[in-house]
Amino acid sequence: MQMIGGNGGIQFRQYAGQNAGNLNGYNAVHNVENQVAQNARVQNDGIQNQIGNGNLVAVRAEEN
Repeated sequence: MQMIGGNGGIQFRQYAGQNAGNLNGYNAVHNVENQVAQNARVQNDGIQNQIGNGNLVAVRAEEN
């Protein structure tokens, strides 16, 4: 999950670098930075939950 978060940061930096040339969109890019950071955290939490649910399902299958 650390790798996924790191990849998300790298992708955002690429977009930020491309948009940095647009002075009119500077504030918009700054706002996207906060949104991307929040989305990355939500995705990481979702992946953790999926892994946990997968383990629970496997245990239930063994009990049945």
